[in-house]
Amino acid sequence: MQNHLVPKHHLGIESYKPGKPLEEIKREFGLSGFAKLASNENTLGPSPLAMQAMQQSLSETHWYPDPNSMKLKEALSEFHGLDKSCFHLGNGTEEILTHVARCFLQAKDEVVLSANSFPIYTILNQFQNAREVVIPLKDYRYDLAAIREAITEKTKLVWLCNPNNPTGTWFSAKELSEFFSKLNHQPMIVLDEAYYEYASDSDDFPNSQEYLNQYKNLIITRTFSKAYGLAGIRIGYSMQSPEITTHLNRIRLPFHINNVAQAAACAALSDKAFLKQVQATVRDGKNYLIPLLGSLGLKVHPSLANFLFVTGPYDFLAVYLELLKSGVAIRPIAIHKPGDSARITVGTATENTMLIKELKTVLKGLERFQDSGCADR
Repeated sequence: MQNHLVPKHHLGIESYKPGKPLEEIKREFGLSGFAKLASNENTLGPSPLAMQAMQQSLSETHWYPDPNSMKLKEALSEFHGLDKSCFHLGNGTEEILTHVARCFLQAKDEVVLSANSFPIYTILNQFQNAREVVIPLKDYRYDLAAIREAITEKTKLVWLCNPNNPTGTWFSAKELSEFFSKLNHQPMIVLDEAYYEYASDSDDFPNSQEYLNQYKNLIITRTFSKAYGLAGIRIGYSMQSPEITTHLNRIRLPFHINNVAQAAACAALSDKAFLKQVQATVRDGKNYLIPLLGSLGLKVHPSLANFLFVTGPYDFLAVYLELLKSGVAIRPIAIHKPGDSARITVGTATENTMLIKELKTVLKGLERFQDSGCADR
């Protein structure tokens, strides 16, 4: 009845569809144990230092938080070697991306982005009623050369994701260098590096921070939700020129980062031992999973994130539903059609073992179903 009160371009927006909450899945299937490998959370949990900081901060939750999050900005400044004015904070990276879209995009503005990347980009473009120029992936990778060629004087903003979600593929240091060196126009470039901590030890991965001085319209986003294990308290940050920070601060609401999140993020930054443990767990998990997934007839694509992207001769929507009954969640993906691929978070050793065990059973069951001819009836 209220449709006439809503802007017409909002009516066609499809809401982001996250994975089901863990407790809901347990309740639906009557499960006690569960391996949640669908949302790329850190299955080791938060660091001990972050846990301690969160507990201590609870006694101050009757006070409004510092609206400028100065302690966290000071910690980020020391960590990255940048001035505090170069940091903008958000209630998760998604809020920062929302600030960027609201700040720089108006109706009919042109935005260049890749197909099959983080869906929030398109949702924000639609919310601002911007016009999209979508560049296909090339071998499941960002085609930076094609994206650069698509940028014109009309382009207002470009969304980039490295490593890409959901494929885990990445563009190299050389590719990013060529991208910036050959740009003929100067739109706002947003470089989403949510999985940076998993990729940063690769010689092939770019050090994007070095471009902040060279390219003044660059915004780099990072998050505490992935490697730092703080997805549940929602805290992310971006790095950019002080001028851009000023623009973004006009958009944000006061007190948007709560006390607990500020304290946890400061402590997490200092817990280098825990971060190394997380990185090693993911590295060991990949070494375990990749050959075993391959032996099951799945193609595992190269990934620098904490998840693996797989394709194969299966309907991964059906695989997903069957695995849920066994207490394992993965994320079915649509690249060309629904369920033609899947994204699997690398979990703990126990969770990875459980995944392979249940996946063997599910795939055998689907093969028997197809061999019987039932799938064609």
